[in-house]
Amino acid sequence: MGKPTGKKGTVTPGAAYSHAMPGKSSKAFDEDTAVFMTMSQEFREEGNKLFQKKDHEGAMLKYEKALKLLPNNHIDVAHLRTNMVTCYKWHLYAIFISIVFQF
Repeated sequence: MGKPTGKKGTVTPGAAYSHAMPGKSSKAFDEDTAVFMTMSQEFREEGNKLFQKKDHEGAMLKYEKALKLLPNNHIDVAHLRTNMVTCYKWHLYAIFISIVFQF
């Protein structure tokens, strides 16, 4: 068992998606992706503003919209999911406090 003797092939960026959309060029795909990423960033910023105003439900909805616009392997997916969990936690905390102070 030695080292493999075969050469490793090079993968060109975007080659994995070339079969997914045969009618579109990679440039059109990149432009569409850029538009979706920009829209996602705007939703994320709106969600951040709502979170600062303690509107956790509204922020969670904005984060969810932003999440739907991103590809699954994008790095912001993890950040958005973390933000959603934080909103959910604060929302449950607010419900808990309101129940405690009713008695």
